[in-house]
Amino acid sequence: MEIQDPRLRSLLRQADRVSESGKRAAAEQLYRQIIEEAPEVAEAWYGLGQVTADPAEQAAAYEKAVALK
Repeated sequence: MEIQDPRLRSLLRQADRVSESGKRAAAEQLYRQIIEEAPEVAEAWYGLGQVTADPAEQAAAYEKAVALK
């Protein structure tokens, strides 16, 4: 799903950059913020799957991302 809200798009870009820089906890917090506001954003679920340390939560996040695509 295309993110319509420019603020959420910006937040997703920020989360991706933070994740790429290796700051997993900070990125996780940003992805969770996006998901809380817009749970239909598959990219946020995928990003959460990449940065969360809990294997069960990681699997659930990836499953949600796939279901939304």
